Amino acid sequence: MEITVKEIDAPQFDYSSEDVVILPHNYQSDEGYEYHSTTISFYKYSRDKLDIKYFTEPEMLVEQRSGD
Repeated sequence: MEITVKEIDAPQFDYSSEDVVILPHNYQSDEGYEYHSTTISFYKYSRDKLDIKYFTEPEMLVEQRSGD
């Protein structure tokens, strides 16, 4: 997994917030946000360690597990 930190110019963000925000890969779109499939794992791992939230509530999250 790769984590990229970038500064973005987006008026919809609250820059005074100290939270980590998981962005959809199409965050510059007006609607139909889509999150990468690995965000659920990252969120589940980090939510006890960071103040973290999604940019918008995902409509559907699919978690895949191995049958082993």
